[in-house]
Amino acid sequence: MSMFWFCFTWICWCVMHSLLIEPAVAGRIKKRLGRYAGFYRLMYNLLSGVSLLPLVWFTLADGGAIVFSWSGPAVVLRFICIVLALLCFFEGARGYDMGSFLGVKQIRENEDSLLLGGDASFSEFGVFALVRHPWYVGSLLFVWSILTTYHEKSFAVAVILSVYLIVGTFLEERKILAEHGEMYRRYKERVSMFVPLKWLLRRFL
Repeated sequence: MSMFWFCFTWICWCVMHSLLIEPAVAGRIKKRLGRYAGFYRLMYNLLSGVSLLPLVWFTLADGGAIVFSWSGPAVVLRFICIVLALLCFFEGARGYDMGSFLGVKQIRENEDSLLLGGDASFSEFGVFALVRHPWYVGSLLFVWSILTTYHEKSFAVAVILSVYLIVGTFLEERKILAEHGEMYRRYKERVSMFVPLKWLLRRFL
């Protein structure tokens, strides 16, 4: 597979992953599902995971020339990135409604929510006092630290996924604002999106 079609395939996956969770698209599909609409989030997760597997295989099977490698002192930075990513995932999971994220809650309670977090209180505890989107931050760190060596294809994927995650964060914010309005707007004023600058300023200035 040429690099153009390889990148195009990954971009298509990102577009599909984002499009299927857009309220307008998801709403139409759920109407067709009728009484099985509660299964939509679970089906979305399964489709995303299954369709991702062959892409990962193609990425790692023949990566091409080496673009960069974590070596020397940079190995320490890579280790720090991995630890921070895991902390973001673990601490983020404590604040998100995992039943809603996995799609189990929607089936059990016949709910409609598609947002990542099911908690509308936006409490500033743990990692949520530092950044508004710990899973997106963790994913960005993970994408750039999971491999020891980044070849042409894996480097291209890291760039594509980074752009996708950043754009996805802004799209997620738009949905949350539409649903929770002023409550989330006040939370945005107190907590940074990716880098905990507001927390650092409050703590040290």
